[in-house]
Amino acid sequence: MVNFSMLKYLDVSMGKIISEIQTLNGQVSCMTQNPHNAIIVTGHSNGSVSYFSPNMPDPVVKILAHPGTISGVAVDLSGTYMVTTGHDSKMRVWDVRTYKQVYEYYNPLPAVSINISQKGLLSVGYGNKVEVWKDYAKSKQKEPYMKHSFPNNVKVNNTKFINFEDFLGVGTNLGYSQ
Repeated sequence: MVNFSMLKYLDVSMGKIISEIQTLNGQVSCMTQNPHNAIIVTGHSNGSVSYFSPNMPDPVVKILAHPGTISGVAVDLSGTYMVTTGHDSKMRVWDVRTYKQVYEYYNPLPAVSINISQKGLLSVGYGNKVEVWKDYAKSKQKEPYMKHSFPNNVKVNNTKFINFEDFLGVGTNLGYSQ
């Protein structure tokens, strides 16, 4: 049995599907949009990251990013850097211009959520912790810019920077925090 996912593009003004693409890279485990060019970036259960355009039947780019499932993918505002996290507890920074890994960081647990703010801060959520990284793509950082730990009974599910601000929203199993 082949495990694949279907990516569908919907024109919301007309309510019609304009494109359907079979990813053929295993189950889609995460997805984001490159804010620079609107290309859809998907992370897959086979460790690959693919770039999709609605007018092409195959991925524009495909990168083997981790040895197992991709747990998060984010692209900076300029579209120059991509960050991936995997079930291997690694966070990797990629230069999208060359599709080469620039830096690699280790997380104590696999990340469940990553997000990049419009000002270039990177949030990483795992377990009951959230870290914010600054200048993560300019040079290899020794430690996060900021860290926050929730009580042990709280599990981080999602992190998202609020547009036009560097306020970080954190979704947990007990609700939303800012």
